[in-house]
Amino acid sequence: MRHGGRGPHVAIMTVGGGDFRRRRRGRSRGAGVLAFGGDLVRRGLSLSPALVLTAVCVLCAGIWVIVSLLPPRTTKADTAPGLALLETLEQGDPAAVDAVLREREPQVPELDLDENGEIDTEQVWSAFQDFVLLGDSRGVGFEYYGFLDDVRVMAEAGNTILQIEEHMEEIVALQPRYVYICYGINDVGLGIWSSDEYAEAFMEDVAELKARLPEVTVVISSILPAYDPAFEQNSAWYSIPEFNEKVAAACEENGIAYANNDALAAAYPELYQPDGIHLMPEFYPYWAKNLIEAGLKAPKGGDGQEGGAQA
Repeated sequence: MRHGGRGPHVAIMTVGGGDFRRRRRGRSRGAGVLAFGGDLVRRGLSLSPALVLTAVCVLCAGIWVIVSLLPPRTTKADTAPGLALLETLEQGDPAAVDAVLREREPQVPELDLDENGEIDTEQVWSAFQDFVLLGDSRGVGFEYYGFLDDVRVMAEAGNTILQIEEHMEEIVALQPRYVYICYGINDVGLGIWSSDEYAEAFMEDVAELKARLPEVTVVISSILPAYDPAFEQNSAWYSIPEFNEKVAAACEENGIAYANNDALAAAYPELYQPDGIHLMPEFYPYWAKNLIEAGLKAPKGGDGQEGGAQA
């Protein structure tokens, strides 16, 4: 910038290769002139009203174009509640954190009897969502009678807990939230293992399942008892209560949901088939209700010997 006595002051800045000049005449009143590249350098230039109006319009149009190109403003979400929850969880102990997260999960409602005191079958079957059910011939009834989707019921006559590993890839592929395991009648009847061995092997299979699906809730169904004349076919079934006792204790020790069906079977023995082993269709909603409710209360996320009949 150059200053020359009392003469006009001239400021020069380079803009796009040309000179952006602004002249002013000392402190006296004079007309300001903007010139690019020296094209408009005249002292005391008078601008016509039309030219001024045109310049204003061009300026406004330019501002409007720039504003229109700006991204729209969005309303900022209120993140305070979420941040407060995270801070609370961060400071809490693991058990408290787990309890809070479970409360925020969508829960299947408690299952009740209808106005006639009968089980609400529609409510029961609609509660089965994001599940897999494993079982033997008793488990087959869930899909055979059309209660549950056969793709999610992996049950077959003669099956034992040995089939858990066989179905592992299928289970993982479905990514279920709940896995209901309904084996036992054949495990006991075939004499594959003692009650202690059975409980230990069962927990190993469940541990493998939980390792593959850490968020899954596993529900183990107690072995439904057998009734006469079943014991004429295989007296080993008298030991079902012992097997259930061992599995229940193992489930409690390992934090696995256990559905105790003893009271249920005692209440509805007439809903067994004449063989004293298999079940009538009317029994399944009660069994299913027991499995669902056990899942809701769950803690949160060898060579066989021949002998005996297979269910």
